[in-house]
Amino acid sequence: MKSRAGKTALAKNQLKDQRQRLSRFPRGRAVYVALLIGVAVCALVATVIWAVGIPRSDTAATKEEPQLPGVTIAGQKVSAAEFKYALSEVKSQVIADCASGENSIGADFWQKNQAKCSRLTAAPSANSENERKQLVLQKAYSPASKKFCASASKPAEYAACLAVHLLEGQHAAYRQAVLGGQMNTPTWEEALQSWREGSAPSEAAAAARNQIFEGEQPELSVYLSKYLSGLRDQYINAEQAPGMGVSDRQVKDHYLANAWDFGEEIAKLSSEEEKWKIISPSVKVDLRTQIYYDLLARQVQGMETVINQESVVAFVKDTFSK
Repeated sequence: MKSRAGKTALAKNQLKDQRQRLSRFPRGRAVYVALLIGVAVCALVATVIWAVGIPRSDTAATKEEPQLPGVTIAGQKVSAAEFKYALSEVKSQVIADCASGENSIGADFWQKNQAKCSRLTAAPSANSENERKQLVLQKAYSPASKKFCASASKPAEYAACLAVHLLEGQHAAYRQAVLGGQMNTPTWEEALQSWREGSAPSEAAAAARNQIFEGEQPELSVYLSKYLSGLRDQYINAEQAPGMGVSDRQVKDHYLANAWDFGEEIAKLSSEEEKWKIISPSVKVDLRTQIYYDLLARQVQGMETVINQESVVAFVKDTFSK
């Protein structure tokens, strides 16, 4: 059994050891904490560098670009939206010309590779005087579209042909409108922006839009038809527009070269001078309209169109098969 003095000495030694351990512990803990902080800071820095260096995975960054039809008209790449619009315009004609004898049209119709479409070479016809004037434009093809359409015999190919041909005519109108001062750029985007904003190149088109649709935005197809008519009307009424400065002699020759029906009241007039004074403005507008479509036809015939046949046919099949 230990003496009181021995116990006291042992207790002092234990206390001394505890004090030494305690005196060392704060420094050890500080080093440990410092190490933890260092590791955390390094991890944070690495995370920031990683986040900055790698593109954000938000909708804008990860959203895939829409498939393009592979068509360029007069230097303008045709967007997916524009070509889908054109396809919607020609779809019924394609079905009528390519679906003879079929009871129903399904998604597989556009994948077919057999029967040829029946009216590929049929000449366009006119049911009115205005349509007659447009025939010259309907018969006009760029070298590229003429070659492509000559071999388009399947439904998807035929649809692509008609869509490209339609857009060539519209792009010709845009280009002519720039020359006449009705548009700033010859692009689908400018026409589309006008539709989105509810504006139109003529008061008549705007009035028709508001009347028919009661203030609502019309279908794009209807609006573009009125938009293009507005471009034409403004162009042929602009004296300074290229080709519109016709002489009185040209107007008179145009009158003599065509048959006219101005109604019985005009026919009863005994004075040719009085009759001409009344009808000459209409004859002049008719001549300018004919010249306008001749200008568009020449635009199309000289147009540089690029068609990736494989891409555009795949685009048609994908669009109509959904």
